[in-house]
Parts: sequence; C-alpha cells; structure tokens
Amino acid sequence: MDLWRILVLVVASVGLSAGQVSLQPSGPTILQPVGLGVTVYCVFQGIGSFQPTWRDPQNNEITPSGGLISVTYISSTNSKLEISSLRESDTGVYVCDSPGGQKSIAITAYKTVEFTNTPSEQSFEIYTDARVICEPTSIPTSTYEWKFGTKNIEAASDQKYTIESLKYLQINNISSQDGGVYTCQATVLGGNYETNSRHIAVQVLVPPKITLGPQDFKGILGKNAQFKCIAIGDPQPVYTWKKNNVEIVYGNHFSIQNGGQLLVINNLQSDDFGSYKCVASVAGLPNKDAEYSAILSELIPPTVQEDVEVTIENGKVTSTCSQHSTVVIISMVILTVP
Repeated sequence: MDLWRILVLVVASVGLSAGQVSLQPSGPTILQPVGLGVTVYCVFQGIGSFQPTWRDPQNNEITPSGGLISVTYISSTNSKLEISSLRESDTGVYVCDSPGGQKSIAITAYKTVEFTNTPSEQSFEIYTDARVICEPTSIPTSTYEWKFGTKNIEAASDQKYTIESLKYLQINNISSQDGGVYTCQATVLGGNYETNSRHIAVQVLVPPKITLGPQDFKGILGKNAQFKCIAIGDPQPVYTWKKNNVEIVYGNHFSIQNGGQLLVINNLQSDDFGSYKCVASVAGLPNKDAEYSAILSELIPPTVQEDVEVTIENGKVTSTCSQHSTVVIISMVILTVP
C-alpha cells in the first residue's frame, strides 16, 4: 500500500510540471521599424505555477530593469518581453524558458530608406566622367536602381553608364545631351519592402569661349570710349572687366550695358588710358575663365599753331603753318586789274 502511494505521488509531481509554453505573437519572426516598440508575451499552460523567464540574443537573462529592454512578470504563469524603442543592435533571437519547454522568436529591426549624401542639383564639366551621387541607407540593405527621365538605366548593357551600388551613377564622357533629371530609387529588403526615391537635376557645364573680344581703341580726353565682349558657354557666362589687371568698380565713370558685354568709360581722363581685359566666367568652373585684352590709348587731335609764315612771290601768296608733324601750305594768286 505504501508503494502505491509513493507511485501516485511521483506521478502527481510529474503532472504538476507537465505543460507547454506559448508566445503571443507566435512569430517565428517579428519585423519592426527602428524606433518603434516590440511586445511579446510568454505564457506557461499546465498544472502549477511556473513563471517564464527571458534571455536576450547574447543568452543573458533579461530582468525587470525598466530599461530599453525589460521583462514584466504579469502573473505566476505569464511574463512580458518589452523593447520600448527598437534599435538595430536589438536584432536577434529572444528565448522564453519554462518547465514546459522553451520558445524562441527572432526580432528584426528594419529602417526605411533614407537619403544622406544626395544633393538634388549636381553639375559637371562637359566631356568628363560625371559621378552623380546618391547614397540611400536602410536596415537591412536596399536594392538600387537609376532612371534618366522615364527610361531605366541598364549599366550592364550600356557602356555610357557605370553604377557603384548605394553610392553613385557614373556618366562616362558626359555631353550636353546627358543633362536632365535622374531618379535614384531604393527598396528596403525587409518589412513592407518600402521604396523611396530622389530626383537629381544634372547640369552639364560648358566652359566659356570669347567669340568677339574688345579691340584696341584711341580715345580723346573728355569724350567717351567703349569696349565690347561676347562669350558663349553654359550656363550663360558672367562678365568681369579689369583695368591694368585690377577689377573695375562700376559707377558714374565706368558703366556696363547688355549684361556686362559692353564697358563704357564716360568723360575720358588721362589716367583712364591703359590695358583693359574682359573676363568671361561660368558658374561652377572657377578655373576655366576666358580672357581677352585691348589697349586704350590717347588720340591727340590736330591743332593749328599761332605762328603763320606768309610769303608773296610773283603775285602768288603762300601761307605755311605747322600742324604738329604736318605742314599745311595754303596758296593763293593775287590778280591785278590793269
């Protein structure tokens, strides 16, 4: 009789610990954006009271610390794992232990696509290899695609392009026809597979070239003088004028017209004579300026001196005056009436 009682007690003891553990949600994986919270319940179902415990991906027991990752013991058979703000480093497998066994769940943090170093406007000099920068970030990593206008770029079959994944699109030997709007598109390989994109305006810069430069000019004191300069480039060149290599300050004496193409010097003074230079520049190409120079010199008009020599010979009157290096001879014939 005592032996049967012992057997019954043993069976009862085993029965007390028999049961199973379940997770809510059951998993096996939870995908959650970075920054959001995660909550998982672990429930022991069976005879007796056995409080489930939790271990983190490093196999350390999680305690009710109240930190970013903590456990709350709701009842003698139910415990709650809570991550208040999910971080990338929190990704891993979390294990719930109980006498009824253990259950695990993989928690994966993902981050939607964001663009870091991706300027919306990028410019490149013509006939160079242009790298259009686009750097998307996500957790986990993303796919990477490019479009020019509405056309997909296939770098593998088009030697015009080279794609460095998640970094840039290289346009080889870029020309004016390559300017326009490019789209960089990335899709995160996790969560809801969200897609994000950025539009990038690519401008092709053409260095300036002066097609009509200023010409040497002789000016008269007190009069006006002007120089003309025409250049081509993309974008439209900006003009700067210099006198003896010093940039001119515009005002009443020096003025510009036609967007800087025409320099006008009003009321010439003696110190205005010298070397004048037209400098054409294109924004974004600081070392590609075009220059053209001309000389402004003084023109002295001829004047008649006061001393005039008059001679009469054989009824012919000759008047000689000096006009600087030029000798002017005025002759007349005197007629006599008998």
